[in-house]
Amino acid sequence: MSTRIVVDLVCTFVACGSLLYVLRVRRAHAELVQRHRGLLEARSSEREEFAARVAHDVLSPLQTVALALELGDRDARMRKRAQAALQRVKVLVGGFLELSRAGGRPPPDARADVSAAIGDLVEELKPDAAAVGARLSVLNAAGAAIVRCNAGVLTSLVANLMRNAIKYAGRGADPRIIVRVSSRGPFVRVEVEDTGPGLPAKLVEHVFEPHARADGTKAAGFGLGLATVKRLAEAHGGAVGVESTPGKGCTFWFTLPKADASPRDPAPEMMLPVAS
Repeated sequence: MSTRIVVDLVCTFVACGSLLYVLRVRRAHAELVQRHRGLLEARSSEREEFAARVAHDVLSPLQTVALALELGDRDARMRKRAQAALQRVKVLVGGFLELSRAGGRPPPDARADVSAAIGDLVEELKPDAAAVGARLSVLNAAGAAIVRCNAGVLTSLVANLMRNAIKYAGRGADPRIIVRVSSRGPFVRVEVEDTGPGLPAKLVEHVFEPHARADGTKAAGFGLGLATVKRLAEAHGGAVGVESTPGKGCTFWFTLPKADASPRDPAPEMMLPVAS
């Protein structure tokens, strides 16, 4: 074989190898671009969900304010509820902004009083419970621990579970809503029991997903309350769960680390929009 043929063969092999390398690099670049695009879409979706969660939590107490404005000066008790609702909005928005600035994770010095949060919400929501014929009571909240989150986050967690219970408790024969607080080692567990219809079996494992709703439900809402509870609790190193008995009601619960407990790794960052 002549030297020229050998050189031609070597050049051919080098050219083919180079072509394969270029194709491999281009494929890898295309996959990287696709992954980046997917990440951007996921972050965009998370931001939209976050905005919807904030709107959901803020709109609820503002309904009380709107009703008070309609009544004008005729109902002093309603004016007091409106003032409390506005304070709740301030706490909620401040809490979400603080969480957003921290990148979706709790700041190390975040603290909130479980008893105070539950007490404030019970005063605000008792009239709503009474409107559906339900009795609202609290057990074991006195002296509950301080948890590692800010007051706005804790208010959102408890309020979402209580409003969810009020929404469905009235369908039972003896409408009741019971809020319980218990210590579970380094965690505090808050649970809200209702005597509503319970969950359909097929919905139990999906109930904490955004927009999860039972077929045919006519209850008002966006289907974001329980999803908010899950994301916030897990972002703070806690957990959520539900126990349901069809026809007898549900008990939804969440846990949060006590402020003096050793930190536990929280769930992956929530991808919240960072406030400027």
